[in-house]
Amino acid sequence: MPALAPLTLAPEPVHDAEPPAGSLEEMVLARLRDYAACLQGHEAKDLYALIMPQLERPLVRVAMELAEGKQVHAAAMLGIHRNTLRKRLEALGLDADGQPKVS
Repeated sequence: MPALAPLTLAPEPVHDAEPPAGSLEEMVLARLRDYAACLQGHEAKDLYALIMPQLERPLVRVAMELAEGKQVHAAAMLGIHRNTLRKRLEALGLDADGQPKVS
C-alpha cells in the first residue's frame, strides 16, 4: 500500500475544480433568497439601493488590492474611468486605497 501524502494547512489551489459553493451568481442568489425569507411577509423597499453597495464595495476593494492601490489600474480592471472610480470610492465610504474609512 502506498504511503499517504502528509496533510498541509494551506493546500495548493486547484484551478480546474469548481468552487464548492457553485458560481458567484448562485452564491449571491442563495444569500438574496435568505434575505427575502427573513422579511417574514414585510414589504421589501429600496432593495436596489440597499443591496448594490454591498456588492459593489467588495468588488472595488478587490480591484484596488489587485492593482496595489493604483486607481488607474483598478479602474481599467473594472472597465470604468478613473474619475468614476474616485467618485465610487467616496460614495462607498472607501479611502483612496480602497479601504473602509475610519470615522
